[in-house]
Amino acid sequence: MFMRYGSLGCLLVSTSLLAQPQLDVMVGRPTTSQNIDISHADLRFYKPISSLFSDKCDWGVTARAGVLNAGNDSAGRYGAEGLFACDIGENWSWSMPLGMVWLSRYQFEGDNGKTKDYGGPWQFVAAMSLSYRFTEHWSVGYEWSHMSNWYKYEKNPALNSHNLMLSYRF
Repeated sequence: MFMRYGSLGCLLVSTSLLAQPQLDVMVGRPTTSQNIDISHADLRFYKPISSLFSDKCDWGVTARAGVLNAGNDSAGRYGAEGLFACDIGENWSWSMPLGMVWLSRYQFEGDNGKTKDYGGPWQFVAAMSLSYRFTEHWSVGYEWSHMSNWYKYEKNPALNSHNLMLSYRF
């Protein structure tokens, strides 16, 4: 029994020699209007661990750091994710990160006297992205992302964002 399922496991999850680390630079704005002006910028480093199903897909971990600008205030945004990625065609790739970030500040005030309260410092993040590789190392892409505390705190105003992404694959 181990031989049958162990062999299948080796086919589905194997160390990828083709997977390369990647650095993403992202800037984003909310998908809907907010009561205060919000934007964010992030750096994300992705380290593939293994390939899945073929040499076209892999999974790995990320480390990210960025800034969340809301109203008159800014906060650091630091976290980690698991990320699944696949090449879909010669120059296109798709990815889906899922993880957590910690906000150095989670309550913000705007010029209009309105506020935004994300409930607490720990936030869940999930996203889907599509990228086009225009050289061996460089790609440009779009990412839709979601950040919320998943009702861990009393308040849970989600932040869904459109993000532009520039990536360098080492």
